[in-house]
Amino acid sequence: MQNATLLTSTAPFLNPSGKLDGFDPRHWIAFVGMGVGGASCFRSMLKKATADRITGQIGFICLDMKPISQQGRGVAWAPDQAPFILANMHLPKMSNDPENPHALLEALGVDGDNLSQDAAFFKRSEIGEAFSKDLDLFVEVARHAGVPVVRLQGEAARLDRLGQGFAITLSGGGQLFANTVVLALGHVPSTNFKHLDGSPKYIGNPWDFESLKAIPADAQGVCVLGLGPTAVDTINILRHQNGVKQIHAYSRSGCMQYPRPRYHRHELKVLTREAIKEMAAEHGGLTWKDILRGISREFKVARIDCSGMTRAFENARLHPKRAIPLGLADCHEDSEWFSVLKAFDDVTPLIWHLLPPGEREVYKRDYRQAHTNVSYGSASKVAKDILDWLDDGSLTVAGGLGEVHFAEGLFHVKRRSKDFGEEVLIHLGFEYLVNCSGIGTGLSKARYPLLGYLLRKGWLTPMAEGGAMVDFHSGQLLTPDGKPVGEVYSLAGSITYGTHLLTHCLDQVVGSAIRTADAIHEKLMEAVAPERV
Repeated sequence: MQNATLLTSTAPFLNPSGKLDGFDPRHWIAFVGMGVGGASCFRSMLKKATADRITGQIGFICLDMKPISQQGRGVAWAPDQAPFILANMHLPKMSNDPENPHALLEALGVDGDNLSQDAAFFKRSEIGEAFSKDLDLFVEVARHAGVPVVRLQGEAARLDRLGQGFAITLSGGGQLFANTVVLALGHVPSTNFKHLDGSPKYIGNPWDFESLKAIPADAQGVCVLGLGPTAVDTINILRHQNGVKQIHAYSRSGCMQYPRPRYHRHELKVLTREAIKEMAAEHGGLTWKDILRGISREFKVARIDCSGMTRAFENARLHPKRAIPLGLADCHEDSEWFSVLKAFDDVTPLIWHLLPPGEREVYKRDYRQAHTNVSYGSASKVAKDILDWLDDGSLTVAGGLGEVHFAEGLFHVKRRSKDFGEEVLIHLGFEYLVNCSGIGTGLSKARYPLLGYLLRKGWLTPMAEGGAMVDFHSGQLLTPDGKPVGEVYSLAGSITYGTHLLTHCLDQVVGSAIRTADAIHEKLMEAVAPERV
């Protein structure tokens, strides 16, 4: 417990016999993981507790593997991010608090109205600093309100029932008690190609920036698996920081993020949450054609031409050397079609949740790649760098990624290609391999000890699409028959992947945190202030 920062003298530690020292009347909520999602959930719960006057009856535990000074950031906004690693969202559109959409602008002292397209994409480390300060501010608010907050650096290895709550066992020793547990673990590194673990010069976690430093500038044969945002960040690090002169990157599709246009917030009129639920109820389930018709009507009602979106989806399927210039050509202009497209992000998890398995397959097969490439997009400056490296030949990208194995000191990558008129199988050998092939969805393959422990206990029920069974609205863990495991919740991330699917963007992470905070607070009120429910 050497890394504990106790903001009050009250802390729910268990003694060596596994019991609390004395009676503690407070209801303790533990956050296992304290990135942006965990911090957002904490902030929302604190506000609700203050408004309903129950601050004297609750306490919070904030547990994270990173130092306490970095809580609130998560992996994506860590301070060790290189200065050339940029957010792929325009700063004026970013917020970790829906009640104050300008909070980040204010924290950074930026006039959002006068930012150029390139300048609107801020350094991830800078934004992370604002997130961290925001968490510190609300911890201080809690202190003034008399709410104990225990902040710890450590890793949860086990979670077991204990009386009316849970014992959280840390990998470094020691136990904590909490009545409610929120798993705010975010995304785990790719669980693809797990057979390569332990191979020399293999980096399975591209978010471990120290490991990336081991790749020298004169490395002969560097391969990146994947072409998504993490792969783009990795390519930037290898080029700008390590000075690697030649990089090869492969994925199944061979596509990359489309340059993100400027846009404004759009309020949905047709594909609202209520309309989607009604559609599913009337039809006995959604079809992807229902959604496409709804998207078309949304544009018509808004009197916005959707041809720009259609072209962007078609362009995003092209080789990046062709696609990126097409996106850069008009990304500096305000885009009405992109404004509508971004509004769909808010309802995409609900659509996925209500689509039957066959329709999910249609979406994944025919639309998902282009949808994510265009909707998530990339910073314009980053897209320009990628294009420069493609043009000078120092970066090669291609699709058709297949099997990968390690033998005789090299990583052997197989990819299917039609470069020669007919489909052939190409074998390539590389000295270094970085796995950026997506977020981890196979929880049984993830390295976190807590996930393995919860799987063995049966508290995490794997889903076919990845992740585990959770309640769509609250994030509460569910048994195979759909019943709550207990007062254990998960925020957006790898655990919720099969339920929410597209939960990468900041708005979805924060939205998930607020929904979980609402659900927990409602139960808290029933427990500690039933007369006011």
